[in-house]
Amino acid sequence: MFHPEVVLMDEPLGALDKNLRYQMQMEIKELQRKLNMTVVFVTHDQEEAMNMSDRIAIMNNGRIEQLGAPKEVYESPRNVFAAGFLGEANILDFEDLHADFRRHMGLNPGECLFIRPERVVLAASSEVPADRPRLGGEVLNVSFLGNIVRYQIQLSETVRIYADSTNLSDAQAFSVGDRVSVGWKRPEDIRIIHHD
Repeated sequence: MFHPEVVLMDEPLGALDKNLRYQMQMEIKELQRKLNMTVVFVTHDQEEAMNMSDRIAIMNNGRIEQLGAPKEVYESPRNVFAAGFLGEANILDFEDLHADFRRHMGLNPGECLFIRPERVVLAASSEVPADRPRLGGEVLNVSFLGNIVRYQIQLSETVRIYADSTNLSDAQAFSVGDRVSVGWKRPEDIRIIHHD
């Protein structure tokens, strides 16, 4: 019987619908575990990459931009390319933010603030103390996506970010046109990253 040590799978599930694709991902993982083999799984589907991997390599023009465990790569991207490639990302350039906020965050030219939409916390502008550094904006769009509600917030004429809220009955809801304050719960929810 043939027992390869390494198997290359190049987008093997690309033509399947979402539900069947997930079932096949579980079967491949189980097979890999039972046969104790290394699988190099090539995919452009970020969710699939995180589900299937012990380690993820994000590649750009034949070069590895970042290599690590899915949680590490998702939550601590090394640069703007890695942040934007894996999952939804809000990336705010130095120039996008007002001077007081940049100073408060310790942001320097050539750096960006990075935060995932699910880490963004929205509050009505009137609920946030005026002396606290914050970003303010207006709800531009509200999308119901089943388990989450995605808000698009206009921070300035050219800058927009996304905020995801769980679809729970006690979650605060906002409507298009509402003025909101944009923040986060923990310091580690927002990171400073560098341009490529």
